[in-house]
Amino acid sequence: MTTEQQFVACLVGKSLSSHVLSVARVSKGMTNRVFKVNCAGGAFACRLNDSGRTLKSYEGNSRQLNQLGVKTATVITSDYSGQAFGIPFQILEWIDGQELDEVITHGSRSDIERFALAVADALKKTQQWEGTAYGYMTSGEWIGSNNWVDVTRSSISRAKESLKAAAGAAGVIAALTSFADRNCDELAAVTRMAYIDDWHYQNVFLTQDGLVGIDVDSIAFGDVLDLVGRSLWRFRDKPNGKEYVDLLLGHFKTLARRPFVAFYAALFGCYAPDFKENATLKMEGLFELCSEFGN
Repeated sequence: MTTEQQFVACLVGKSLSSHVLSVARVSKGMTNRVFKVNCAGGAFACRLNDSGRTLKSYEGNSRQLNQLGVKTATVITSDYSGQAFGIPFQILEWIDGQELDEVITHGSRSDIERFALAVADALKKTQQWEGTAYGYMTSGEWIGSNNWVDVTRSSISRAKESLKAAAGAAGVIAALTSFADRNCDELAAVTRMAYIDDWHYQNVFLTQDGLVGIDVDSIAFGDVLDLVGRSLWRFRDKPNGKEYVDLLLGHFKTLARRPFVAFYAALFGCYAPDFKENATLKMEGLFELCSEFGN
């Protein structure tokens, strides 16, 4: 039986007409399966996804980001129909750099400062990207509206559906709903800003030449603090997670809006597709965040 690594070696070797030396799975994502492939001609990233449309969106988003001055990994070749090997794929240049998840966990203070500055700088560049509506993609579904308040309320409804009857779920949803109602005017005044949904996780690398995106399939348009909140949720248990979040808030001069970050973190945490998430620890994390933005 052919292993997945052997399949990828065959796919990349034939696509690039190159001898493959080694293949290793590198991603922990839920949608794309990413492999580092060392060939005689250099290293490459091979991305597999059952949806060619998802992979194809990378190219359009990448071009737009490049025009705004945000670097992304170059596409070497691709097959979005899946006809050649039975599955859609994309081969990118391999990026050597520091992964944000790695820096948050093991990096020095200077590493974290460099990453926060690079992310803030890239996000300021994407302010020039004009979207037609507020919203974001989740599980292949676009949640969008002409008003950020509507997007937020739709997200709360999805959070309620995700938590279902979990112990304490009603209290979390009540806290989210109350905060949104109390701050309706401020949410309605949010400036629409483009950001990569997964900018906070394993999809950006910091290189000697700056920040490089390696997974820009999905672009959200909304409150930049939503992105910071997603980061807070992802890194809530990491040694330097909160420090990184505070650095980002400092770059955007929004330290006073820390309750909004906690709100967005809890909202994202309700339906975040985390691997091997302990239900009890998840609810404890949500309760802690609710205490930061609740009455």
